[in-house]
Amino acid sequence: MKSSVGPLVLAVLLAAPTWVFAGGENNLRHGGDRALEVKTMKLWTEECTGLIGVGQMAGAINQEANETYFLACGLPNSGRSHNVEGACKEWIDNRVFKGHLYSNTTLLELPDTWLNDQTEHLELQHFPPGLINKEAMANATPQVGGRSVLAVIVRLQDASPTISEPALRDSLFGTDGDTRTLKSLYAGCSRNQLNFGPTSDRQGSTNPIAGGTVTLQVPVKVSAGDNVIRNAITDQLTEQFGVSSPAELADHVMYCVPQGAIPMASYSFVHNWLSVLTDTYCLHSNFQAHEIAHNLNLADSGQFVYHDDYTGLMGVHTNITTERRMCLNGAKLYQLHWYDKTTEVMTLLKSSPPTTVTVHSSLKDAGAGIKIVEFDRRSPYDFYLIFNWASGPNQDTPEGPNTVTITGTGRHGQSYYGSTLIAKLEEGDRFIQRGYFYGPCNLMVEVTEINVAEGYAVINFESCFDTVAAAEAAAAEIELQNKIKAYEEALAAQKAQEEAIAAAEASGQPVAPVVPINIPPAPPHPPYTPKPVPAATPRPTPYPTVSCVSEGGLCFHLSDCCMDGEGECKEESYADGGTYMLKCREKKDENSAGASEEELAAAKKVSEGGDIYGENLLGIYGGTCNDDGACTDGETCLNCPNDCKGNLVGDVEERYCCYGDIESDIQFGVRGDDMRCTCGQDTPREAKKCNGFVTGGGFILLDENAYLKRSDCVCDDITGICPECNAIDQVDRPKSNFGFNAKNFKGTPDGSTNFDIDGNGFHFHTLGGGGFQYDGLEVVCGDETYGYGATILARWTGIGKIAWTTGNKKANAGSWEEGYRFFISAQDYGEPGYQDTWRLRIMDRDSHAVLFDSDTSKGYIFDIDDFCGSPWDDCLGQPDFRGDSLGGEGEAKGGGNVQTHCKGGPGNAPCDPVIPQREEL
Repeated sequence: MKSSVGPLVLAVLLAAPTWVFAGGENNLRHGGDRALEVKTMKLWTEECTGLIGVGQMAGAINQEANETYFLACGLPNSGRSHNVEGACKEWIDNRVFKGHLYSNTTLLELPDTWLNDQTEHLELQHFPPGLINKEAMANATPQVGGRSVLAVIVRLQDASPTISEPALRDSLFGTDGDTRTLKSLYAGCSRNQLNFGPTSDRQGSTNPIAGGTVTLQVPVKVSAGDNVIRNAITDQLTEQFGVSSPAELADHVMYCVPQGAIPMASYSFVHNWLSVLTDTYCLHSNFQAHEIAHNLNLADSGQFVYHDDYTGLMGVHTNITTERRMCLNGAKLYQLHWYDKTTEVMTLLKSSPPTTVTVHSSLKDAGAGIKIVEFDRRSPYDFYLIFNWASGPNQDTPEGPNTVTITGTGRHGQSYYGSTLIAKLEEGDRFIQRGYFYGPCNLMVEVTEINVAEGYAVINFESCFDTVAAAEAAAAEIELQNKIKAYEEALAAQKAQEEAIAAAEASGQPVAPVVPINIPPAPPHPPYTPKPVPAATPRPTPYPTVSCVSEGGLCFHLSDCCMDGEGECKEESYADGGTYMLKCREKKDENSAGASEEELAAAKKVSEGGDIYGENLLGIYGGTCNDDGACTDGETCLNCPNDCKGNLVGDVEERYCCYGDIESDIQFGVRGDDMRCTCGQDTPREAKKCNGFVTGGGFILLDENAYLKRSDCVCDDITGICPECNAIDQVDRPKSNFGFNAKNFKGTPDGSTNFDIDGNGFHFHTLGGGGFQYDGLEVVCGDETYGYGATILARWTGIGKIAWTTGNKKANAGSWEEGYRFFISAQDYGEPGYQDTWRLRIMDRDSHAVLFDSDTSKGYIFDIDDFCGSPWDDCLGQPDFRGDSLGGEGEAKGGGNVQTHCKGGPGNAPCDPVIPQREEL
């Protein structure tokens, strides 16, 4: 929405540090420590669409969501875009689920917003922006046919990618014999329904587009930053080839940029034409296909976190040395519409009778039978089952090969939404999801056969029950039978082992060492006669006996027959997005009377306390709602979704409901100032309870001052550090990856930090499972409290956990050890970030030994350090914020960025420090 205020430009020349006051407001802008700084801020007046940006970090085992997800403001007519500061993944996901935010479609309303000419970011006075949708969500578009690709090798003033156009063409289209390409991956996985090829050759003013690639000279430096570089490339393309936007050149445009040009390995915009990849990542078919999948409106897929589902392409794959032949999970395949809904997709409901289904691999031809089973729970969040056949274009799938996989996703599987790997089932496995169908009604699936040679699996779908007692009795009987089966198998294995040993001894042969068979606790067996699973209640047919839904009736699919074909199933929002459903409505022009946008909005608005699903929410949950944009006492995400955010679907541990009061009995309730509810900035705070926070990530090469204690070495030195125990290779120094965020919530610090050392298999993470992760945090914004070169400083401390794995393998849930105190310091020297510093120390709270220190030559960070007051460090001076620099022009030690956000309550006052007390030793 365009602002009525004209553009305003401020140019300020100040000595370091630079703080710019924009438009008369107390908006502190950090300008770094340079001797002379010029910074311009323009009032934003353009109309733009919201773009969801999704990326992958380079080689990081643990991706940080708020470092790889971002919101941008796209200008469709030119192809330019500007990152919008303040958005977090939780806010993006919540707006997507509720149908408020559609990437590349929803208009952003941005009052009191300034364009930072230095970074080309948009800085909002108050987050979040308004979201305007001029039309309802469209059905998912089948991704079939031909799609054109243009890949651009970008040479900046001071850096260039190492790749060549012939190599790039070969990696995309197999022009020189490469068999693992973008083209072959999608053609194989789609059964040749989706085919990527080079865009048409075209002569430019300097270099031509040939075979789908072009090399472009762009007159900016790496230090200009991602957003500036991205728009400069776009401007050069439009100028060189005489188009208004690069979208006119191809369906998909890939920018291949030099190392350091973007803070990630790669990213792309959802439901858009653009992807950006770093240097050799542009040659990697898995990265190419993953980023273009986001262009096709596919989201990431996870299991324990949002990105670790490796049964398909949409998990985050960070190994650039291996190109895997792999396809997609069931939720993504369903969304892409590659399968006939009448012959290849089976929908099972709560009312479906017990059924045996043969599920064929999605790679088999259309006549083979069922490929996808949808478990439709009559809600926006459903499960999708496939047989993950490790064959042909899917032969290298790294997780769950030749198993039956179940994946869940929202938005009826029709649009962009993250999916979750729910289960991987082998032959004989049984899956139970309690309460899946509501009512109550459990989802129960058993895999009775897997035929790898022929590429199919046979599953039994068990019907549901009317009462909790019946469902639990069935589940208990199944669990007991599984225990008996495991017990009998263990006894049989033990007997076979004993017979083998006896035979070897009888023959005089040496007996090899054996691992004793673990016998589980004996269930009530024998005597025991397995009982049949309680019989299911007879159910009606899945659909009403009438052929079509009548007007106003509830639809279950966007494609359901409505009003004998004269109507259409439309998604209707209630309580301004608090919930929604599909209803059969007449096809008509909703604005045939010529009403204004304001009148249409008023007509659609449901009055306070309106009925949803026949129930009065205020009557059920109580409270009042004033729709003033603030989540206050008496308001929750249930009775006041405009003011209080929430997400009440999916896995229980991921659900939350924001509310204004301090205490609430609402299930899944979280504090109204939780990061998921505010994204850190949209709720005003008092100056003493402000929002100042720090985020960052990257990597550093550990030098001679780094120390990592070997797990098998005992260290009793008074300093807590024993050189003979150091696991850091002093010749081939390892690289460490890190990511963090730390924030003050009403005087209580919180956030998360992760750290991994490549090669040593060492992993550190703050404690998960809810609650606050830190107990100390200080963010210093521009005063001279500490005499360092940077005046933007941060330090934080808390309790974390560690894990050791072989090589760079991911730590599993059972390998983590808790009970480790950590200390972190960081310095922010402004953009582009190569001068920023970061340091981490980890100590064992029981032995008080130093487990890790990225720089042992530096002093204490907090004086609760166990060695404060020792001969090693008296801790009488000021805390030491120094650390390892994240990079350098010429001799880079690492890469990344520290972002200190000095925005708080009135006057943007920096946060009061939270300094923990020393623990008793």
